[in-house]
Amino acid sequence: MNASMKTIVSVYFCNPLERNFITLPAKKEKPKYASLAAVLHNITMTDNANRYSFCVDGSGINNTDIRDFSVLFTFNLEKQVDQVAKKIKHIIGISDDEVILNVYGFTRGGAAAFLLCKKLNNIISDWLTINVVCIDPIGGNLIATAKIDSLFNWNVTLTNQIADLSDCANLQNMLVLFTPQFTDNPFIGESAHYPVLPVYPITCKTEVDVTPGLSNSADLSKKVTAFCVDHNGRMMAANDESVIVFHRVVEFMKQSGTLFQTNDVSLSENLLDMVTGENERLHVIYHRLYAQYHVALETNAIRDMHLDNKIYLSENKSYLNVHHQRLFGIHPNREDCIFSVEKTNPQRNNASLENSTEIQQFSFFM
Repeated sequence: MNASMKTIVSVYFCNPLERNFITLPAKKEKPKYASLAAVLHNITMTDNANRYSFCVDGSGINNTDIRDFSVLFTFNLEKQVDQVAKKIKHIIGISDDEVILNVYGFTRGGAAAFLLCKKLNNIISDWLTINVVCIDPIGGNLIATAKIDSLFNWNVTLTNQIADLSDCANLQNMLVLFTPQFTDNPFIGESAHYPVLPVYPITCKTEVDVTPGLSNSADLSKKVTAFCVDHNGRMMAANDESVIVFHRVVEFMKQSGTLFQTNDVSLSENLLDMVTGENERLHVIYHRLYAQYHVALETNAIRDMHLDNKIYLSENKSYLNVHHQRLFGIHPNREDCIFSVEKTNPQRNNASLENSTEIQQFSFFM
């Protein structure tokens, strides 16, 4: 193996109802929604020799597995992950170089990213290095369902299957971003949308943070991945929350070896700044969002997670999150953040109650 050469594979998992491509609206139509996965895939540099990019449709899109009832269950998701794992193994097989796999996933796509790590955990790190960034990873199971599953050792919930990644020795870096609330839709609610932060290898450099916005909302001004494209193919973010997420995901992927093009694609100024590394706009955005959330938060709140973990929304704090602190040169201190995760490094014994393979729990995911 030539240590100076590396093969970079970027994989983007959509959430269940997102498409893996961008559709241009007609000239007089409003800009159309585009998934962050599709936007990132569209600007990722590839050559099909040392740089590959794959974008995976949402598990509820073109799903022919009747057992899933469209997006209720996850049989199709596991098939999709198996297909990606097969492609990665093929690339490793034909490459004389180390393969670096950079994976992005959103909600159920985040669970898919973790599941892919499990599928590839038998490949030694000399040949494969995995870096994962995901937003609000959700297995789609109730907390009680996952605990009962483990209690009886049935090993059937997707949540439990991805709960322990400690045996994934080739998992090197991980950025996991949670949202303070899943949705503003009372008919969906949190129910089976509790997120999960897995146990990760002690050798994996991991950052855990909470980013402002909602994972699910019909109102694009509130959604954390609200991106759209106009009839000229210009891609843009619909709100400040999405600009922050775009920056953090792009920054992580770039540090892991993924290259993004800016010459042959059309990005709005706020997104272009994020690709080129200009942070001045981020300072302004964080000031604006801090003022918004600081005023709106009247009482402390909690969002429950799997593995006995919690997301806290706390009043009378000086910063939005750890990223806000770091951006302004402040040493990270979760105690002084409006948004924080209780346990950023869950332990193996905490995961032992929820440990397994694949169930189907009734829920709606976005």
